[in-house]
This record gives sequence, structure tokens and C-alpha cells, in this order.
Amino acid sequence: MMNIVRFMVLFTLVVITFSNCSTDFELNSEWKEIAIVYGLLDQSETRQYIRLNKAFLSEENAIEVAGVTDSLYFKNAKVVINEYSGSVAFQKDRFVWDGSKNLIKTIEFQKVEASAIDTLPQKEEGIFANNPYFLYYTDEPLNEDMIYELVVTTDLGAEVTAITPLVKDFNTIYPRPQVQQDDPPDELNIEADSKAIRWKNAGNAYIYDLDIEFKYREAPNNDPDNSVIKTITYPVFNSIKLNSLEISSTSSTLEKDLVSNSLLMFLANRIGTEDAEKFKRSLFNPSFKFTFYAGSRTLDEFTTIANVSESSVSAGSAKPIYTNIENGVGLFGARFKKDVYANVREGGSFKKFVCGDITGPLNFTPSFNGASVTCN
Repeated sequence: MMNIVRFMVLFTLVVITFSNCSTDFELNSEWKEIAIVYGLLDQSETRQYIRLNKAFLSEENAIEVAGVTDSLYFKNAKVVINEYSGSVAFQKDRFVWDGSKNLIKTIEFQKVEASAIDTLPQKEEGIFANNPYFLYYTDEPLNEDMIYELVVTTDLGAEVTAITPLVKDFNTIYPRPQVQQDDPPDELNIEADSKAIRWKNAGNAYIYDLDIEFKYREAPNNDPDNSVIKTITYPVFNSIKLNSLEISSTSSTLEKDLVSNSLLMFLANRIGTEDAEKFKRSLFNPSFKFTFYAGSRTLDEFTTIANVSESSVSAGSAKPIYTNIENGVGLFGARFKKDVYANVREGGSFKKFVCGDITGPLNFTPSFNGASVTCN
């Protein structure tokens, strides 16, 4: 999904830069911290992260301020989420409480120096200080039937809040998920020109992404024991809205066509046919991983605003910035990630992959998972 961290960095620079404009009158008011918060709760993940930064009015050079770590982070901020039973309604651009609520528990987040953790994405070098950088996390499991309220208490005691329901788990119809861990992956039909990917609409979801990760093994012919596993990610669709998807007669089933040749051409271009005869390539089992991302209403709103055409600037109006944070700016929402695995079908689909005009020249072995074909 859209890189909200990158958006946060751009927004921070805008806040700092505009607060440094020089005029004939006093632009800057009394010094004030501005909390910038980004977080997407996802109960399919074992760890939840919140990104917390600060921007502020300053008469110093904006570029110099951005390069100082202490200028970007709170020293002693407290980050928690409160878990409630209850209901919410969406009004204008955010969720609000709709009726009574009952506090179940409070979950406190821990501050971590993220640049020291290899498994986390590292900030690129640039205007903003990238080392160290900090995140807040918890490993406490979340309940998809509950409502979560974010509460950030800043160094000066200001309280920054937002609320969100979780995006609920959902089922896929094609590809079909593995019910048991040792069940075989579904069969991917690429013999047909296109095949409709179908899934049930996730509760509280308004926007979807789908990526297909292709995994294969490759070894030089002159050193067959020195094989490596490689992956290629094909973006099927990105930030597609619920009302832009085909809805089947069941009304809760969504679908989007996967064009077989488009997938194969993408893989062929990424792998490349040059010197293909010098390598032995074989399909990994499973070969394809479909990763669905279902996003909340606030993530839909955020993406819509962030993708407003730049032509609005030329028309004399500034590009709007979305926020659902009370007493701060940023995004607090939810998503749900779901992985489903598949292999090319035995018979026509497998033969098309190994022998066909598009991926045949890549020199994949004509045997896989007990099946074999003979290319003419």
C-alpha cells in the first residue's frame, strides 16, 4: 500500500519550511509542538508499529532542523491504544463513537531504535536524520471485533488521539487457501487468457491491493550445486477502491481479472532471456504467493487525498492533506494482510509456462512436483 512514511516525511518538511518564511510581520506565533502520527493496525501481524514524529514552528533554517534527530522525535512521549467494545460511525473524515463504549484493556507501546533492527525498513539518507530513528511497538494480540483508540501523550503533556475499527479477516475463493498446513496449494490456471481472482469482501474494508510473488530456483550449468532462490513481485493492482471492483451476484464476493500473458511477460522481462541457456531454472514449491491487502475507510480517504492530481496546484489551489488525528496530524487506520499460495496447473498451464513463447525461452526445467511435459 501507499508509503505513508514517505508522505509523513514530505509533510514534516512542508510544516517546518513554511514556518520559516520571512515576512515584514511576525509570522511565527508562540512555539508549539505538532505531533505527527502514522499507524496501521493489522491483527494478521505479530507486531504492531506506530510512527511518531514532531514538527514545530521555528525561526531556524528548515534544512538544518530536519537533519537533527532531536528535532524530529519526542524524548518521553507515551503511546498506548485502548481496546473497547462498542460501535463507531464515520463522519466527514474520521471515525467517532456511536453510542456507549466499554474499556477492555490498555496496551502500552515500547519505543525502539528502529535503525538498529535489520528486519525493519531502513530510512534512506537525505534531508531528514536517518540514524537513529525511532518507532513504537507492541506484540499484544488484537481482536478484530474490538475498537481501538490511540492515545499519545507528548513531552509537554498534550494528548493526541484517534480511533479505528479493525479490518476483519476474509476468505479467498480463487486462489483457494490451504485449510491445513500440509494441503497442496491451489492450481493457477494460466492456460486461459484471463481468470477472475475472487475473494470475499473483508469487514470494514474499502480499498485493496494485490501482489503476486513468483519464486524460483536458479543455478549455473557449470556449478549446479550453487543454486539461489529468487523472487519477483508482480503488482496486480494497487489502491483499488471497493466500488471499482466487480461485485458478483453474492454481493459480498469481489473479483478482478488476472490476464495470464501480462503476468508471464512481466516475469520474462524481469528474468531476461539473455544467456538463459547457461542456467538451470526450476519452479519453487509453491511458486506463486498472492498477497491481498484490505484497507480501512480512513486509509481509503488518505489515499484519495494523497493521489489528488497535481493539476490542482496549477489551478491555484494547494494540494489537500488528509488527517484523522485529533490535536495532531497523520493517519491512524487499519489493514489486513492475507497470503494465499498457488502452483501452475498440471497439463496445459504447466506446458504453457515451460514451453510457451513468452516464458519458454527462460529455460525452466520441464518437470515439477511430479509432473513433466515434452516441448515440441
